[in-house]
Amino acid sequence: MRWVWLVLLGLLWVTPAPGAVNCFNGGCHRPGAFKGAVQHGPVKEARCERCHFPHVSRYAHLLRRPIPDLCYECHKDFRERMLRATWVHLPVKRGACGRCHQPHAGPKGLLASSGAELCFNCHRNLRKVSYRVTHAPFKRGQCLACHRAHFGKTRPLLRQEGAGVCYRCHEKERTVSLHGRYARSDMDCLLCHNPHGSDRPHLVRNFLHEPYGKKACGECHESGRSGVEMCLSCHRDRKSDFLKVHTHYMRSDRRPFCVNCHSPHASDNRILLRGSPDWLCIRCHREALVQKRESLHIHPAWGRCLDCHEGHGSRFAGMLKGDAIAVCVRCHKTQGKFTHPIGEKVKDPRTGQSLTCVTCHDPMGTPFKYELRLSGEASLCLECHKGY
Repeated sequence: MRWVWLVLLGLLWVTPAPGAVNCFNGGCHRPGAFKGAVQHGPVKEARCERCHFPHVSRYAHLLRRPIPDLCYECHKDFRERMLRATWVHLPVKRGACGRCHQPHAGPKGLLASSGAELCFNCHRNLRKVSYRVTHAPFKRGQCLACHRAHFGKTRPLLRQEGAGVCYRCHEKERTVSLHGRYARSDMDCLLCHNPHGSDRPHLVRNFLHEPYGKKACGECHESGRSGVEMCLSCHRDRKSDFLKVHTHYMRSDRRPFCVNCHSPHASDNRILLRGSPDWLCIRCHREALVQKRESLHIHPAWGRCLDCHEGHGSRFAGMLKGDAIAVCVRCHKTQGKFTHPIGEKVKDPRTGQSLTCVTCHDPMGTPFKYELRLSGEASLCLECHKGY
């Protein structure tokens, strides 16, 4: 028994105290890999055990807890502010701290790479784009001059809403109006100007509303018309779109509802949308974004809303571009020919309605493969085939 106590005492004597473990012994961890302009607090204090177990762990890299829970042990206030935020950067929301930050040492903020290169790792479309006129911060790779890295009040994570983000540098434009008698205090610069770059002077977006392009502002502003009638006086062919059963028609006494989606001045696309279709639709249809985030399987065209839906009006439910079969078979050409029978003659025993693709599939997202509404192994089939 005495030898057991001697062994235990020997182990205690050779085991260093917490914080004093030299992880660089034996040449396993090179000291140079843990040096940089900024060192993570635990590294600087030589306290590897704050994040790692020395021998064994349930998690990769011998971490004490999974990421981001390990990070939140120290950064508690960050997590609380994130949960209160309106919009959260996707890597932050997913707890992927390592996508942007190095755990041990690096440049300011422990960033994995410098300047815009870090952002371009995900936002690849911005890396390839070239403009005749480029906004200076974008040209210099200073994304954080206008955007927040983690969360904010706007979807693009701008540092301020509306024109506020522009006035941080362009203060003189706040008082010296370049828009004449049509200027308003609540004007949003980004409605007409691209914050990254443009092929036009002054970063004006590339496609112009015809009266704006001709500088004939009075055609709209002094027309004597108000509401949607102002737009329909020129775009007469659009009026029939809003007379269909399912429509985006909204009451608008003075300000036409058209400008909820379309820019009356300039845009980056030919139909003068104020942004990408998914962003425009999500502003009102927030439930679609929630469903996407809670789903494992999502239709690959999610976000390209106008591929399947009409923008103004439709005679089909959901403002689809055809019935719930015709829209799908435009891409899935063989569906309905060798799969479960669908069509007008095939009735859903639960509702008496005709079976269509969306009877079993929900393209907006579900927990099940092929965007099935229930498990395809049995649960979905048993909804109708009760005898099996």
